[in-house]
Amino acid sequence: MRKLFSKKKKPNELLALMDAIKADPDNPEAHSALAQAYSRRNRHYAAHAVMRSAATLDATVENPFQAIPAVEHLSLDHNKYYRFRTLQRTLQDLAGDLPEWSFLDVGGGDGQLASFLPEAGYFLAEPIANGLDSNSLPFEGESFDFVVCCHVLEHIPKAARDDFLDGLMSHAKKALVLLNPFDMGTSAKEEGMELFVEYANAGWAKEHLECLMPKTEDVEAWAGSRNYDVTVQANGTAPVTFLSEMFNVFSKNVDRGRINTFLNTHYVDGVDSETLPNGYLLVISRRA
Repeated sequence: MRKLFSKKKKPNELLALMDAIKADPDNPEAHSALAQAYSRRNRHYAAHAVMRSAATLDATVENPFQAIPAVEHLSLDHNKYYRFRTLQRTLQDLAGDLPEWSFLDVGGGDGQLASFLPEAGYFLAEPIANGLDSNSLPFEGESFDFVVCCHVLEHIPKAARDDFLDGLMSHAKKALVLLNPFDMGTSAKEEGMELFVEYANAGWAKEHLECLMPKTEDVEAWAGSRNYDVTVQANGTAPVTFLSEMFNVFSKNVDRGRINTFLNTHYVDGVDSETLPNGYLLVISRRA
């Protein structure tokens, strides 16, 4: 799981509430208390996602923190919005006509994806949001229809990736969905990360360089050795992603929300590049 490279130090109350969840992860009241603390800090995505997690543990829990409306999603960072829309569509396609379905969101930050999929059962496992990771969950195996892991694998050391993927798959009844940057066989990714380290001292970029980018063929080999099916689909466009992220570094005195709304309204559909993808969407499925 990712290291805690967040620049902002968490208030003692949030840390104490996360410790309470780590000590008793199947206690819905502990999750509820953390959700309420997030709400008081106007972290509405996190409040909604963590309370959804509490409701997964106890179906009688009511969530007072509603899913963020789709119109408000448009002001999200363009790269993140694109990821969430990709995952939203992918999970809805996989779920098909299932009357009820659920997914586990591993490494999902503030759990924004939960608001993109209000119809599904949901649980968040994120060390920097609720103190949990994929190895500390209060569930039996295959407790969720799907497991989602977005932009996390590149933060896992290469030697630990097979075990990490095994852990993710152990929670999935049907499929594991990975959305990730991968080694593209050129130096461009590494050079780009070096620029983010140089200009922004970006902790996430340092981890990319330290852990090395995963390769799709390694994930495919892992899946094949476990008798899983896997599909691989190009996602995003590398130069657009790079420039959008660099925009975040230098755009200190502009209305980012307005610019992101423009991008997310007009430039989301049909921008996956087969020749210059930013990453790949992999769906690893259990065979019938």
